[in-house]
Amino acid sequence: MKWPRTVVPAVLVAGLVLSTAPPSGAQGLNDVLVNVLSNNCAGLGGPSKVIGPLVSVCAFPGTGAASGGGSVATVESRLGETDEQRRQAQRLAERRAGRGGSADQPGTGLGVFVTGDYQFLNKDTTRFETGFEQHTAGTTVGMDYSFRGRAVVGVALNYAHEFGDFSRTAGGFDNDAYGISFYGSIVPIDHLFVDAIFGYTRKEYSFDRRVDLDIPSAGGPDRVVLGRIKGDTSSDEVHVGVTVGYDVVLGRFTVGPRAGVNYRDARIAGFHERGDTGVELTYDNQNVVSLTTTLGLFASMAISTRFGVLVPQATGEWVHEFENDQRSVGFTFSDSLTQPRFLFQTDPPDRNFFNVGLGTVLVLPGGWSTFVNVRELLGYNGRTATSVTVGLRASF
Repeated sequence: MKWPRTVVPAVLVAGLVLSTAPPSGAQGLNDVLVNVLSNNCAGLGGPSKVIGPLVSVCAFPGTGAASGGGSVATVESRLGETDEQRRQAQRLAERRAGRGGSADQPGTGLGVFVTGDYQFLNKDTTRFETGFEQHTAGTTVGMDYSFRGRAVVGVALNYAHEFGDFSRTAGGFDNDAYGISFYGSIVPIDHLFVDAIFGYTRKEYSFDRRVDLDIPSAGGPDRVVLGRIKGDTSSDEVHVGVTVGYDVVLGRFTVGPRAGVNYRDARIAGFHERGDTGVELTYDNQNVVSLTTTLGLFASMAISTRFGVLVPQATGEWVHEFENDQRSVGFTFSDSLTQPRFLFQTDPPDRNFFNVGLGTVLVLPGGWSTFVNVRELLGYNGRTATSVTVGLRASF
């Protein structure tokens, strides 16, 4: 008899380069399920302690390996800054530079912007989590007010849709995220600035995983497909960040260091899986806390053209994670009468990783500008990500 071998969580968390070692005895979801369901579900007290489809599962004699697949939803770390914070940082840089506004007061007054975003993320399968490919498409709209480039305050609304498939298994996920952020910047002295952002994100998760059971017969192994398990849940996230920077202007060139601190607290609601396989689970509430610092460099160059001012720019940053550790997630079997609680571990996050970006801004007459940026994740063990952002801004 064969039990789920790849029924592991495709945990939607991120992290990158020097991984911490998992604690001794740490187990992924697959390991825990095999141990509990072996020997006629000895970990649950045997067939007499279960109900529903799990009775048939526990009635088979012996132990074995298995095949299957799936995921549990969790909250991804956002690689230091949130995506909203990066978009607002670009917006604030433009407003501080005095682009837009009236002819006699550049950089002063009301501004609006809209952006479109796409990200492709690939995660490898590990001992603790199933790999996946994730696509994210989103948009942000916002408005702000600049006080002659010395201070900026603004608000933005954003929406993102995530969808993807789990590696080597049937199943996938389809998530929606809605957020609001308040941001601002002050310039206490020339070239020195402090940016800040406070935001809230609500995320709705929907996912499914396929589970199958291999049962040996006299003529060879027969595969009995148990079915598909589905689940839905939601999370609430609060994030705050502060970045300090200094720009050195050398004619057409601007270069300067950046240093930031970012905090995130995300809470995902416990939920029940739905299906008729017998291995539906009920998960505990989860809490993900992340505290990161960033240290980086920004560089740009202004090029005058007959269409406007073209500003190519480049960024690079090193991110260090302090708080987001390997976590234990609690669960019970939905068809167990005694409901014993078990734990599995998520991937240990990388403590250090890098983000690099290239982009360009075209500043047009009349306070309009358009831009495109490409961002790449580097140095994260078993994970890659590429993000593209395009946008249009107007100042009045």
